[in-house]
Amino acid sequence: MSSLSTKRLAFIDVGANLLDPMFQGVYREKNRHPSDLDQMLQRAWGNHLEKIVVTAGSLEESRKALELARSDPRLYCTVGVHPTRCSEFGTTLAEREQHSQNLLELIQDGMADNKVIALGELGLDYDRTEFCNVETQKAGLLDQLSLAHQTGLPIFVHNRNTSTDLYEILQEHNNKFCKAVIHSFDDTYDLAMKFIHLKESGGIYIGINGCSLKTA
Repeated sequence: MSSLSTKRLAFIDVGANLLDPMFQGVYREKNRHPSDLDQMLQRAWGNHLEKIVVTAGSLEESRKALELARSDPRLYCTVGVHPTRCSEFGTTLAEREQHSQNLLELIQDGMADNKVIALGELGLDYDRTEFCNVETQKAGLLDQLSLAHQTGLPIFVHNRNTSTDLYEILQEHNNKFCKAVIHSFDDTYDLAMKFIHLKESGGIYIGINGCSLKTA
């Protein structure tokens, strides 16, 4: 008999978008049914999912993610700003510093009870520059890498169609983060290997999902 058939498999979801309006029954800004988030979570717990990390993509989402994480001992969360939303950092140095401070205070609040366990979702996205231009994305990424350096948290990274730009930034700022997951990875095998070997000590992981397996 296979060892898999005799052992209880345990899973951790490290990138769950539980703040998506669909879990509240909202699709394309229209209410279609009552919230079924609780039922979905019960199904997850009943199918060997032991922990879930709720992904945030803005300061406001990060606050909501922390609130949700505190509702169940099996829920945790990230705090961070998605590359397509980095305009929320503002345009002046004072605005960027204030936004970083707001994020830091929320991180420290969540770290106090071990609910905030990573920074993210941060990174670069060149497929959707209509939402946020490349230079603003890069500035937001660097601000968040500074937060990773201050807090010691690992980073949950978004990479979409950036060639080697993201890799080169993380390589240059290698000392600012301890570990990383490059999630929903959809680039080449060679680039994946570069990310994985970014740190001699290891701790860099690649997330594979449906987006990773898309075809032309």
